[in-house]
Amino acid sequence: MAILEASMTATVDNSEENQENSVPLIPGLPDKIAEHCLLHLPYPYQTLVHSVSSSWNRAITNPNFLLSKKTLLLSFLYIFVFTFHKPTGKIQWQALDP
Repeated sequence: MAILEASMTATVDNSEENQENSVPLIPGLPDKIAEHCLLHLPYPYQTLVHSVSSSWNRAITNPNFLLSKKTLLLSFLYIFVFTFHKPTGKIQWQALDP
């Protein structure tokens, strides 16, 4: 009887894992594109992203994600300049390629 209960519990746990794995990172987008979007998050916000969902937490803590993030930072070096124009009350920005 205990063996049957243990196997039923394992089956339930596996089905819950499969449901979590089948949930897209960002609904409506393929996971590859969603992962690319997550790669562009600045480092300070990555600690907040852990609490969005378990699938985002798994994606962000994956060692391959961290390697991709490191590679991306080396290949996309830009300087962003933000200014506030007082007379119009508008914020302006520019991305400069050094």
